[in-house]
Amino acid sequence: NDNFDVILANPPFMSPKGGIRPHKKFTVTSNRSEVLFVDYIAEHLNPNGRAGIIVPEGVIFQSGKAYKELRKMLVENYLYAVVSLPAGVFNPYSGVKTSILLMDKALAKKSNIILFVKVENDGYNLGAQRNKIKGGQLGEAVELLKEYKNATNARIKEISTLVAKYEFAHAVEKVKIAENGEFNLSGERYKFNNELKIKNYDLVELKEIAEVIRGITFSKKDQLPNNTPNSIKIATTKASQENGIVSDALYYIPREKVKNEKKLLKQGDILISTANSLNLLGRTTFIKEVKDDISFGAFMSLIRPQKKKIKPLFLLHLLKSKNVREYFYANARTTTNISNLSFLILNSTRIPLPPLSVQEEIVAEIEGYQKIIDGAKQVVENYKPKIDIDPDWKIRKLGDISEFKNGLNFSKTSSGELIKIIGVSHFKSNLIAPVSKLEKTKVDGKINDNYLLKEGDIIFVRSNGNKDLVGRSLLIPEIKDRISFSGFTIRCRLNKGIVPLYLAYLFKSEFHSKIMKNVGRGANIRNLSQSILSEIRIPLPPLETQKQIVAKIEKEQELVNANKELIKIFEQKIKDRIAKVWGE
Repeated sequence: NDNFDVILANPPFMSPKGGIRPHKKFTVTSNRSEVLFVDYIAEHLNPNGRAGIIVPEGVIFQSGKAYKELRKMLVENYLYAVVSLPAGVFNPYSGVKTSILLMDKALAKKSNIILFVKVENDGYNLGAQRNKIKGGQLGEAVELLKEYKNATNARIKEISTLVAKYEFAHAVEKVKIAENGEFNLSGERYKFNNELKIKNYDLVELKEIAEVIRGITFSKKDQLPNNTPNSIKIATTKASQENGIVSDALYYIPREKVKNEKKLLKQGDILISTANSLNLLGRTTFIKEVKDDISFGAFMSLIRPQKKKIKPLFLLHLLKSKNVREYFYANARTTTNISNLSFLILNSTRIPLPPLSVQEEIVAEIEGYQKIIDGAKQVVENYKPKIDIDPDWKIRKLGDISEFKNGLNFSKTSSGELIKIIGVSHFKSNLIAPVSKLEKTKVDGKINDNYLLKEGDIIFVRSNGNKDLVGRSLLIPEIKDRISFSGFTIRCRLNKGIVPLYLAYLFKSEFHSKIMKNVGRGANIRNLSQSILSEIRIPLPPLETQKQIVAKIEKEQELVNANKELIKIFEQKIKDRIAKVWGE
């Protein structure tokens, strides 16, 4: 029965198995710990009481009855601001996405507005070690909250003017939040919907300019062998990629499963992922042409534009824009492994709608940029360093011209030296190790110098569940820090009189790719050992020839890098053109 002036809390995020059996004094009926804690705190504030509560993201948007009742109570009587934090701020203890609910009973009664603040940088990186970085927004957020509290008698336009100088915040009227009875506290949901127009363009809901069609539910037992008579192809999220349908990943199911002809793909349709990991949620596939009857699975929806109202390619670029993606992320319902976009949220997505003539101009401009991007990608994707092997060159075993060392084993519980480590995750298709981007990790004890890398070392992936990664290599550039390498890698240190870049390019060439296909295999994991590496036969020209080969390849590499830069420039031009449509 006690009440308090101020409550600060980080309540438990997990409910015990079977839920909680609460007493009957709670306003909201629930067996979820996060709901009951917030209810309890709000109910135990004095008339001028204030509270700050860190809550898991489910409290913000979950559609269960208890969650909606709790949010309704907060919006009407307690809440004045919601601060969204990035996922990972509580690492290494928890990576869960959280928000801070800020309450002030007196303030909430006076104001008809709620402030939403989205902090994307709290001053620390989001890795396990949480090292300090520049650009932290918490100080600015505190200043904004102070200014906002002093101006809560102002109307929405005046508040919006105040908030406008802070890019990471916006204000929303309570009546807007209450509109559909969900009382959703995801700020991004309202960010683009406050105004009926963006500059000269009307904002319309997706359902007004396109038909949204649900996918087909089927199970493994429905899958048929390829090309079974009276079957139909069906696309899943695996088969649907940014650049179109991957035909090899299509399934076959009985044709009678597709009861509605609407569920067959047509030219100009847009498939969208509505159940996936959060980073892939909302990914689109544009259907340029369809030769066969193809349907689509339940983890996707089909967006069929009304071509008299909107150009399919124009809609595609709007759906891929930052604005729509942020709206999707804010409104997705996320469980441990998967995020979902509801049919209602997808249909309610608001987009700016210029006249068709303007849409055609924008699409033509973007297609011009896309042709340049496609041409540059052809260069980047098809280039591989080629070294013409002269039969007169000496052939040496790699073990005769270098020495090897297996990497360092450590675990999450290691508590010794803090040091930068190169691990399997750093092996992309790059030639040079990304030493400037490494984070420090604790290892057991003090590291022996044998485990420290030097300029000119080459490291290989030794073992991994992904067989395509085994054998990949990285060259160590000039380094100033102490850097080691993980136990799933092998370090190769070359003898003097060999140009490390020559071997690094050789290991990226077709010559080496063929060799690596034949490395030893474990039961499920391909393994590369020191003995296998030792036996690899290396064509070794004179030192001067090695230098000439490196110089020739580096000239080619400059052209490839120029094409990579071209891709970035014109991809940004597309984003900028679509951003203009949004009024940015």
